Amino acid sequence: MIPVLCGAVTDQWVAALNQHCPSPEYTSEPIQNARVAVFTAGQAGQLNTLEHLEWAHCTYAGVEKALALTQLPIARLIDPRLSQRMAQSCLSACLNYCQNSARYHIQQRHQHWKPWDQKAPERTQVLMLGAGVLATHCATVLSQAGFKVATYSRRAKAMPWPHFSKLGPEVIEGAHIVINLLPATPDTYHWIDDSFLQSFQQDKLLVNFGRGSAVDDQALLSWLNTDPSHFALLDVFETEPLPEESELWGHPQVQIWPHVSASTDIQSAAVIIHQAIQRFLVDGVMPALVDRDRGY
Repeated sequence: MIPVLCGAVTDQWVAALNQHCPSPEYTSEPIQNARVAVFTAGQAGQLNTLEHLEWAHCTYAGVEKALALTQLPIARLIDPRLSQRMAQSCLSACLNYCQNSARYHIQQRHQHWKPWDQKAPERTQVLMLGAGVLATHCATVLSQAGFKVATYSRRAKAMPWPHFSKLGPEVIEGAHIVINLLPATPDTYHWIDDSFLQSFQQDKLLVNFGRGSAVDDQALLSWLNTDPSHFALLDVFETEPLPEESELWGHPQVQIWPHVSASTDIQSAAVIIHQAIQRFLVDGVMPALVDRDRGY
């Protein structure tokens, strides 16, 4: 039997995983002789109580919290449905920028009627911070929708669009929209800081769908307050839920989402996780595991 450690949603995961088995293989019980387990990141500490585990499969793509709670080898979720949902969120953010939706939302509050010119996607430069599975799929969808796309990662890569392994001020300045999909690592902590934002001026949108720790909130607030044409769409935060006292809640140029830019589809994820576990149990094939040095 394979233990499932998913907190309040354990029963849902057990049911979804067992749909793909001839007889139930997954259980909410802590099976002490189990070789593999399924878990959500917040429950990673429970893995340490199961002494015979060889590895565990996370139900999330983000595993930084899990890495802090256990030394057990971890596989993270890589689900095409997750990529589709993230691309949908990125496309929505970019199209709303072209439609001036944030400006109209502010004007509505003040019953102010003022039309703005629509922006054309082919004249809108999107800089994607990140070039992994999620970011590459999002960049592809945006490119297909007509947006000018560029990506950034620490490593040089061959891409169908401009790709940067270093970002100078001129690259940041040339973007109209910056979308952060960087993972949370020591290298990306407050990566979007005052210096970054000083290069990102006039009629710009910052979107954070990656991790909250990548953005320096105080630098972001200063940037927003210097120009009414600066906007931010934030889905992730250093502390979640976002504390009531945060200035971000009431800022007119900020739109807040409750960490929903790419929510896990339990049904599709269960298929992927079950298949990975079966390959291991039947053929001894280990899935790709998280590189702890890189953090993903």
